[in-house]
Amino acid sequence: MHQLTITTPASSPGLLAEVCRALADAGVNITDIDLVEDRRKAVIVLRAEPMDAAQRVLDEEGFTVELQQTLVIRLPDEPGAIAPVTEKLKAQRINIQSLHVLQRRDNGQALIALHTNDNDAARTVLERIIVEDV
Repeated sequence: MHQLTITTPASSPGLLAEVCRALADAGVNITDIDLVEDRRKAVIVLRAEPMDAAQRVLDEEGFTVELQQTLVIRLPDEPGAIAPVTEKLKAQRINIQSLHVLQRRDNGQALIALHTNDNDAARTVLERIIVEDV
């Protein structure tokens, strides 16, 4: 699974509207989006279909866009389930750069997408809980 990360030097009113309008006009469906901003920068992380069209449109609009591979893991949907994952990665000095709960299921399971500074090493550490097909 992939995600796009858009970073701007400074946030401004209407930033999210510009991103959403550009993608809507291109017929791109946003399946998930998060925005975090502070006084220095804004970061938008999104998943969209089709992803290649989303990246192209945002590049053409002049946004700084990075396509990132994410790992999708399955965990019990219960308090504390993420803690052992973060501790395993910490022990291997792998930094989590983004983590997002994608889906909760009725059968007590949750799907989590995460991006790290070393996805290959994280894949080895988390191999038993990685979901191959989502």
